Amino acid sequence: MAVLAVKAYEEGKSSSAAELHAVYVRASDAEINERWQQEKARGLRSDLEISIEAMTEHDLLEVCQIEDMSQLSAWGWDAYHKELESAQDTIMLVAQG
Repeated sequence: MAVLAVKAYEEGKSSSAAELHAVYVRASDAEINERWQQEKARGLRSDLEISIEAMTEHDLLEVCQIEDMSQLSAWGWDAYHKELESAQDTIMLVAQG
């Protein structure tokens, strides 16, 4: 952007500050925050149903697929399965919607 401005200046093309205006590719942070605040004030969408349940062995394939896509951790199927089978002081939940 600065290179284009310098080039225009060198060519004798200039603008006053009053002629300048912002062109956004995405909504500004303020606009995004305002929309989020409005959604928050209205509460959860009524058409969105989410259930949170204890994770079971039947959930492992999908949990591992999400883990692979998100690249957030590297537990893998075996580690989750071992936790489900052995840990009694562990709470593992899944959200479905």
